[in-house]
This record gives sequence, C-alpha cells and structure tokens, in this order.
Amino acid sequence: MHRLPRIKVEQIMTKKVVTVNEDDSLEELAEKFREHNFHGFPVIDKEGKLTGIVTEKDFLKIFRSEHLQSLFASQIKDIMVSPVVTITPEYSLGEVLDVMFEHALRLLPVFHEEKLVGIITQRDIVTRLLAPEPEEKPQSSIFASLAKKMPFRKK
Repeated sequence: MHRLPRIKVEQIMTKKVVTVNEDDSLEELAEKFREHNFHGFPVIDKEGKLTGIVTEKDFLKIFRSEHLQSLFASQIKDIMVSPVVTITPEYSLGEVLDVMFEHALRLLPVFHEEKLVGIITQRDIVTRLLAPEPEEKPQSSIFASLAKKMPFRKK
C-alpha cells in the first residue's frame, strides 16, 4: 500500500478560482469550458455566494434525450449540482481523496471562514504525487533511479 505524503490542501490547491454565475447561459458555460479546459466550475450567485458546482458531465447530460431536464435547461442553475460538498485548506490529501471517492467528485471547492479560497482537483493531486521531491533530482525513469542505487558487479 502506498502512503500519501503529508501534504495539506492549501499547499497544492488552485488559489485563483474561475467561477461561473448561476444565471449565465449554457452557451456561456460552453465558452468557459473551451477557454479554460477545466472539468468543472464553482457556481456563484449575484452576491458571490457559492450555490452549486457544474461539471462537463452535467453539461453533457442536456444532450441525452431521456433527460427531461434537456428540454428546459437554458442557464447554469438548471444543470448545476447543489448543495456543494466543500473542504477546508487544512484537509490532507488522504482526506480529500476520501471525500472525492465517497461523493464521486473530481473537484472540490476549498472554503475558509465562509469564503471560497481555492479549488482542488484530481489532476492537482496526481500532478503533485508525480512531481519529484524538492531534494530529488528528476530521473528519466524509476529504473534509472534504482540502477544508480544498486551495487553492480564489474567483470
């Protein structure tokens, strides 16, 4: 079993959060997906309060004929998921993964003192886990790293 490094959300979360407004049209949402290449966005109301989350999956559901929702959806608030599962900056990566898997989520808004301060995604976690440790030099492969540490017999 692999152990997660002792990393807190605040160390790897994205602090400049791109949000969408619940009253924005689905065309505006499509443009945000094209512009940012994100899997989803926190949704806010006119006062800036978090009201939901919208993902690519939510957007794609409107194109499925068996969803009655597709007949009436015109704004983000028509397809967003609410209420939102959130976390705090003090969560560890292990705790974040537990929440993500428990709720089948790819991204989580990060709140501190009732304010949206960041977002963390599965991509952020994978990127951090695959990054070399600061004191390590990047290796071309794990085998190259191991080969340097192994005593070989010279003939």
